[in-house]
Amino acid sequence: MAVDLKNWRTVVKQVVGDLANESLQRRAWFGVGPEESSPDEDFCQFFGDAAVEEFLDRRDAGLSHEQREAGRYLLQLMREIAAQLPQHVEPASLIDDPRWEKVRKAAQRFHQLI
Repeated sequence: MAVDLKNWRTVVKQVVGDLANESLQRRAWFGVGPEESSPDEDFCQFFGDAAVEEFLDRRDAGLSHEQREAGRYLLQLMREIAAQLPQHVEPASLIDDPRWEKVRKAAQRFHQLI
């Protein structure tokens, strides 16, 4: 079965956009808005649902060198912070963490480029 790269790109863009969006995280992680999410879910979406690493590795994904490099940088940051955090992450322990701020900024850049 052929891979729908256009749809995959849309999913990647949405997941990365959510990583970049601090106000969304504050609403969704702490139950103050209609959205519901958690840091754990955001990691699962990035590594699993959106399969960002696999997307970046595809030559036919239509990414420029700059887009691919921005995506790889975000992937590197996500791997690093995931390795440093417990398996279950409490929102309050991550939302203002400087490492997560770095992730948000990298996600903003990648999101703008794609």
